[in-house]
Amino acid sequence: MNTMLTLQDIERARHFYARGYWRTDTLYSLLRASAEATPDRFAFRDTNARLTFRVALEWVDALAQDLHGAGIAPGDRVSIWLPSRIETALVFMACSRMGYVCNTSLHRDYTCNEIVALIERAGSAAFFAQAGYGADAAKNDIFSMLGAVIGAVLIAASVYLCYAFADRLAQVLGATSMSVIMRLSSFLLVCIGTQIIWNGLSAMLKTPLVTGHPG
Repeated sequence: MNTMLTLQDIERARHFYARGYWRTDTLYSLLRASAEATPDRFAFRDTNARLTFRVALEWVDALAQDLHGAGIAPGDRVSIWLPSRIETALVFMACSRMGYVCNTSLHRDYTCNEIVALIERAGSAAFFAQAGYGADAAKNDIFSMLGAVIGAVLIAASVYLCYAFADRLAQVLGATSMSVIMRLSSFLLVCIGTQIIWNGLSAMLKTPLVTGHPG
């Protein structure tokens, strides 16, 4: 069952295909056809580099394989927060090949906090970004923020698993070992909570308070 919301009408789509308005080509299939017909012609270029169709296809295939190996499945969301550069097109082509939903609507004017909220809301399974990009790149690092989110999820999962199977662990490790583990885990959770509170307060104190009306 397709779980993606869409306004596409199946009967209308069939009509468009039958009349020749739509075709079965994808961006990836067109890239492959061009690589076979004119492999040494330039396909992509930005201010830093140029790629021929052959080299671009190799990059796209390698990227698609990496995403597949990471467990990304057809229909998963892949978000891109990049400027106009070759890598943006390569990721888009890889998504076209593998059937991923490519989210390119993350603009430079977003802050890191907004990006984290958007990719969480979209349920992105993969994320591509450039260091130093974004409205508040001088103050925040998107990769550090995402690492903190992932770390918090992993910690929550580990705590849940430990407590869910505490009785089995107690049988294997013994009462003394379990007591030590419980004390260590409690200490770690206190440290993590303190760090989260400190980071939140620091960010709040660094944010200027805006009052009055714009002049």
